[in-house]
Amino acid sequence: MVVFDIGHLMITDNGLQLLPYTYKRRCLDLGTTCCVMLVTLCLLFGAAVRPQPVAGFDIDILSGVPRDYKLQYLDAEIRKFSSKYIGKDSKVEVGKYNSSLAILNGTLHILKDLPPQTTVEFEALRKENNNAYTSGPFKTPKMSLCNFLEQKPQFAGTITKFGNAPKACPIRAGVYHVINGWIDENDFPPMPKSIPEWRADVTVKINKTVLLKMSIYIRIE
Repeated sequence: MVVFDIGHLMITDNGLQLLPYTYKRRCLDLGTTCCVMLVTLCLLFGAAVRPQPVAGFDIDILSGVPRDYKLQYLDAEIRKFSSKYIGKDSKVEVGKYNSSLAILNGTLHILKDLPPQTTVEFEALRKENNNAYTSGPFKTPKMSLCNFLEQKPQFAGTITKFGNAPKACPIRAGVYHVINGWIDENDFPPMPKSIPEWRADVTVKINKTVLLKMSIYIRIE
């Protein structure tokens, strides 16, 4: 099953394949984050398939392409945080808006202004049959948090559209909320359903210190 076309390369369930130059289909332009959805800052908060991770993709979404899938939040958790920068009252959780829509709610209490050298890394991992998560091709190199917010709207927007989270730097001390956030499939490229569950990891650092590591669990339906 075809997952993404990159120029004359095609990412499939079996890895990278070379396409003939006569291939006419319009492709996705994948350049330098990622997904999860999350995610996803994903995200803060918070996605398909490939045996070998390919780092540095930046998705240029094709407008007007119909999506034959739905992305749903399954769960979310803060896995690690620095008490110097992040308040203990920070939390993320997934709930039900109605019988067919899962939503993300969260509170991020930033105790002090984040310095310019703050970085973010995003990776989407696929869930295997043994319930382990392995790397997929959605992975960003470490990049400035400011650049992430401004240049990766398909991921950062998963949060910034649903609350008072800043959409650009500087990131000041304060309490930020995500309220009834949901995933818009139009922000993501066509995806197969062959691997239905993913985990989107977002890690925010200052130099080598982890300020925040959060995971968003997502299902493709």
